[in-house]
Amino acid sequence: MKSNPTASLFKHSPSSVLGACLLLGLANGQQPTDAVGKFTLPFEATWGRAVLPAGKYSFTISHVIGSPQLLALKTGPRTVALIMASTTKKSNPSDENVLIAVRQGDRHNIQLLKLGCIGEIYTYQPPKGAKPSIAQGPRRLERVPITIAGE
Repeated sequence: MKSNPTASLFKHSPSSVLGACLLLGLANGQQPTDAVGKFTLPFEATWGRAVLPAGKYSFTISHVIGSPQLLALKTGPRTVALIMASTTKKSNPSDENVLIAVRQGDRHNIQLLKLGCIGEIYTYQPPKGAKPSIAQGPRRLERVPITIAGE
């Protein structure tokens, strides 16, 4: 009996075909990871839904075409948070790699990640239910320097 290669293609499920396409894309040199870096957080901060104590952290930013950028945050070998960017915009490449935290009273929210090395700025929404309070005093911006791997 003669084999029909076209018919055998349609025997596979759509998810397996999609997975194969994704693997082929990665095998053809597309990099899913755009930046790897580290920083020391000098204060407790909220980043998305994660509450981060002061300490040393590393991160990896992954891009998936057509999806928000995902940040994997680690302390040591342990992943402590996966955080999606609310928005991403291009910027002029620069040497400035920094986290921007908004401080109000004794609370800090990470709201911006600027990676000048790849010319991108990521914004993050404060946690749901977080409302600024006039009683907590003025809002201040605090900058946390980031070291990017390979620089």
